Amino acid sequence: MSMTTPRTSHCHYLLCVTASAVGRNIYFIVVAWLMMKYTADPSAIAMLLAAGSCAEFLTTNLGGVVTDRYRPQLTCLVCDGFRILTMAAATAGMMLGYPVQSLVASWVLYAVLDRTYLTALQAMIPGMVDAARLLSFNSTAYVWMQIGNFCAAVAGGLLLAFTPDYLSLMAPLSCFLLSFGSSFARREVYCDRRGNAEPVTFLRRELFPGLPQRSLVLPSVVYAFIYAAGMMVSVLGSALVMGEFGRSALAFGFVEAGWAAGSVLGCLWLLFRSAKSDALLWHLLATGIILTNFLVFQNLFAALLQMMGLGLTYNSARILIDVEIQRSFPISQLGRARSQVHTVCMAVSLSVYGVVALIGKALAPSVIFGWFGLVALFTGTVFWACFRRDLPAVR
Repeated sequence: MSMTTPRTSHCHYLLCVTASAVGRNIYFIVVAWLMMKYTADPSAIAMLLAAGSCAEFLTTNLGGVVTDRYRPQLTCLVCDGFRILTMAAATAGMMLGYPVQSLVASWVLYAVLDRTYLTALQAMIPGMVDAARLLSFNSTAYVWMQIGNFCAAVAGGLLLAFTPDYLSLMAPLSCFLLSFGSSFARREVYCDRRGNAEPVTFLRRELFPGLPQRSLVLPSVVYAFIYAAGMMVSVLGSALVMGEFGRSALAFGFVEAGWAAGSVLGCLWLLFRSAKSDALLWHLLATGIILTNFLVFQNLFAALLQMMGLGLTYNSARILIDVEIQRSFPISQLGRARSQVHTVCMAVSLSVYGVVALIGKALAPSVIFGWFGLVALFTGTVFWACFRRDLPAVR
């Protein structure tokens, strides 16, 4: 049997990225909306996401070790298989009359599986393209991911509006089946594991959360804040649309679509722009400015524009950070390097979820967005003032 060509391998990879993104975003939208529907409490959503983040925080290093020790394709296949089983089990639980319990259990398990899947997916790229094409290929992958997110945002709103609750998880299940099939189709394409002569052993220090290496501190801080901003949108987005704007699930889908559209614009922008001038802190400062605008503009149209801006800054920063890691570490260490960055993200996210869970009913979502934006803006300004001579742009 002939080996799969690089072009076919890239197509299979992008199909995995797109299908997984559609399934992931539909699942997020469905869970956020149904939890708000069944509990009528934004803090319940925050507690749900905090539980998932806690699970990620405790297991993300393990996912990085698994990715580095074994083939990323195999890791993706295993994660897809368990994601399919998770969706099926959650659907069965909802049909049996336990919607909240089913959503919570599925969310915690899914958080671990999806984080490991994404780590493995990123670890494939340096073995597929040369260093000169890392930025363009990462940007292309993120374009397809955000196209998937955009489709999922629209589809999620339609699903919630026109299908029974217990059938809403069939859509992400189907997407994960497609991702599994695409991963299986490229099973004979092996990433170049240059320098990976390490024995298959698990060191105790690698299995528990730890602080990132010195070279990863700034990317970790920037990514932590923009990641927390993105997850805050997931926590409070449904409450913003349902509570403050008094709109339906369809409007919530449009707001999510605004985020995805901005993300696509950010990816396209990086495709045609040199990376040398893109300092990471600019994206943090832009995120802070956009979030503070929620204190001033509080209507659906403004929210759509602000979500587009947040999507643009969020994904541009993610791409730049991924490329920096891929260029700075050998392939045999990519999983663990990416996991260290994500560990910091989870720590910040857990703090944010805790605050939202405590004050979710006392303050309007737009006010919480605005205050977090001020914190992000202050942090970015301090970093810029103190370390502007040493701030690394993605080279």
